Amino acid sequence: MLEKALAAAGEARMVVIEDPERPAQDGELSALLEAAAGAHAAVPAMAVRDTYKRVRGGVVVETVPREGLVELLGPWIFERGALEGAMARVRVRGSGQPCRSAVDLCRLAGVSVRLLRWPATA
Repeated sequence: MLEKALAAAGEARMVVIEDPERPAQDGELSALLEAAAGAHAAVPAMAVRDTYKRVRGGVVVETVPREGLVELLGPWIFERGALEGAMARVRVRGSGQPCRSAVDLCRLAGVSVRLLRWPATA
C-alpha cells in the first residue's frame, strides 16, 4: 500500500494516503495539507465518543476511560522524505512485527505523528 502511494505521488513533496472507503471531502484535503505543514506525518483525529470495554474470557472487566483516546480518521499525510526514511528503517531493522498500516509504520520506525483536530471546528 505505502509503496503504491509513493509511486502514485510522483515527485510530490507531500504524500497523501487515503482510505478509499473514507475519501476526503471537497475542500478538506487542502485544509489538512495546510494543517500538516512542517510535520513528518499527520492524521486527522477526533476524541472518541463511544464507550469501550476491556474483556477477558468473554467477561467485561473494566470500562476504558475515554480521556486521551482518539479515533484516527485519515487521510494520512507524510512528508515524502519521512515516509521513505521510515519505510527504509523498518525494512533494515526487520522487526519481525507486521507493518500493515501507517500507524504500524510510524510506531516501528519511531516517526512522530501530528494529530490534526478534526473536524477543524471541534
